[in-house]
Amino acid sequence: MSTADVEKAAPEIEMVEYGDEGFIVEDAPVNLSDVIRSVPNFVSSSHYDDYETIDWIRDTILARRQKDLFKKGSGRAFAGRFKMLLYKSQGWLLLFLIAVAVAVIASIMNVSVEYVVDTRFGYCSTAFFLSRKLCCRLSESDVLFDTCDAWHNWAKIVHLETNEIVAYIVNWFFYVVISIIYAGLSAFMVKNLIRWAAGSGIPEVKVILGGFVIKMFNSWQSLIVKVTCLILSAASGLNLGKEGPMIHVASATAEVISSLFPKYALNEVKKREILAAASGVGITVAFGAPLGGVLISLEELSYYFPHQAMISALFCSTIAASVLQLLNPFHNGKLIIYQVHYFHSWLNIEWIPFIFIGILMGVLGALFIKLNIKWCKFRRTSRMKLFPCTDVMVMAAITAIISWSNVYLRSFSSDFLAGMFSQCEGGDITPLCDPARTWFTVGDLLVAGTVRFFFTVFSFGLRVPAGLFIPGFAIGATFGRVVGIITAWAYNSIPESYALGSCTNSADCIDPSVYAIIGAACFLTGATRATFSIIVIILEATGDLNYLLPVTIAVLVSKFVGDLFSKEGLYEEIILM
Repeated sequence: MSTADVEKAAPEIEMVEYGDEGFIVEDAPVNLSDVIRSVPNFVSSSHYDDYETIDWIRDTILARRQKDLFKKGSGRAFAGRFKMLLYKSQGWLLLFLIAVAVAVIASIMNVSVEYVVDTRFGYCSTAFFLSRKLCCRLSESDVLFDTCDAWHNWAKIVHLETNEIVAYIVNWFFYVVISIIYAGLSAFMVKNLIRWAAGSGIPEVKVILGGFVIKMFNSWQSLIVKVTCLILSAASGLNLGKEGPMIHVASATAEVISSLFPKYALNEVKKREILAAASGVGITVAFGAPLGGVLISLEELSYYFPHQAMISALFCSTIAASVLQLLNPFHNGKLIIYQVHYFHSWLNIEWIPFIFIGILMGVLGALFIKLNIKWCKFRRTSRMKLFPCTDVMVMAAITAIISWSNVYLRSFSSDFLAGMFSQCEGGDITPLCDPARTWFTVGDLLVAGTVRFFFTVFSFGLRVPAGLFIPGFAIGATFGRVVGIITAWAYNSIPESYALGSCTNSADCIDPSVYAIIGAACFLTGATRATFSIIVIILEATGDLNYLLPVTIAVLVSKFVGDLFSKEGLYEEIILM
């Protein structure tokens, strides 16, 4: 029976009215909690045990009865109508509070992660509480943020910077040790405080929205531990993102705040309407993508998503995005975190590499699912499950030791992604753009992409908060940039290639950053099988719609190729595991 059928049938069910004398009188004061509990066969969330499924039909009928009883108890006078208006407005007020709270939490996390990540490299001598970027912007704005005098690396701090080899070893040592400490602290807190804080939380949110009850998953204790451990695990250098777990953070925030509203706290169906609308806000504040947040909830998270939930989700995401821009955690005064500007369209010949990227990322995404699920099953059935903290610390050590020698692996994933999406301008001699280093850059990127792929395979599933969005984007962007660099080199090496398009300046004909964006979207699609939500997120994050069609077609190719290997995405496989 559909929700519409239930609501249609609800008024026909015999109404039983209760008050001090066994019925509700119009002039009697109305207490919402008492009205809810007065409904026959009422079941609150406290009566569901862990891993039970809620009774959708009964709870929907009870919600309708609750509304009718409250309306009848409020009376028809002005005061009664005002009470009814307040009753109907609770949902919008609740969504507003959730949006503001999630945006504030996300802002605090962004600033905290940026600072804690940089402590692996040194500290700001003028203000120890500043991150490297802010430190150098405030002290010497005319120099690169990683070379300014105000920022002291660890070799300089311990006065061993005179010898370059010794300084290199000292900086490497502190980088590795601090990474291990952060990862170990995160794993220790998860193991000893709240085990539900581990992972991305997306599979659990999906089953909760599907009707399962997991009591501690969205508790305030879980929220606090999740946020704290997420900062530590993101700063540890593990190939795990903080963006995916923001869905869990948003879901937990929604449930904590909804507990203040009996209308939602005591009815599981009404609560899931709020959770469905609010969960996607985690993606909104992670990428500055209000529409992407709505669509990820619709496409990837929700089984129960009525029409009203769409409007509620859009309202919640819009408020969260507005508050986020006001707080400005990205330090750029706007929501777009990977701003790009394209002033020319693609060439017809580029459809070949665009589709090739879709095929390649679909295969890599399917391979990622197979390898990660096999490794997670091995971790669960071997003695490794007895030592989750050791498992995390060993992986953090291996990641830090290997990553230090490659600049593309050593940088924080979000910064690396910004570099992959950056455009080359005339005279740019950075490693990504220097024509004299084309093949060295291709080799470095292939190594970085391959290593990052396997790091993520072995890291996703560790007992720490972990997301796949940024690592997935980074893997796809790396290989996409490689395809773009090779395509640009081939085009510029063949004079006759001008006949294949209308480009007038060979330096601007092929932009490798476009291929990085397409690769990022395609790999995440191949791994999760989400499509239009990924397209919208990547376009909102980059702020340019010129390449909407190539991104869309490449993503669809990646989806179809991935489906040839398995129909389920990574999150569904984790649920079934």
